[in-house]
Amino acid sequence: MSFYPQRTPDLSKKKNAQIAHAQRRIKERLGEGIDAGVLARQIKRGESRFLFSESNRITHHRIEINGKPVEVVYDTVRKVVVTVLPLADSQDKR
Repeated sequence: MSFYPQRTPDLSKKKNAQIAHAQRRIKERLGEGIDAGVLARQIKRGESRFLFSESNRITHHRIEINGKPVEVVYDTVRKVVVTVLPLADSQDKR
């Protein structure tokens, strides 16, 4: 526990809002103990499977988390995870 109080992120900035949204969805869909920053680092290092590009800014990647494949939506400009989606059976075979 830190002596200094934790600062709440300024959600008026899009990058901070995307990180907060991704962290909420990760907690909702996958449970505790997984950080959006770790997923972003996996994508940057090439430790994910590229699925498709939605636009010039947004890409979709497949990552296994605790043995469960999930689709991670990534913002290539801000270099942050936007959200995490359960991987559909039809996309699992890509």
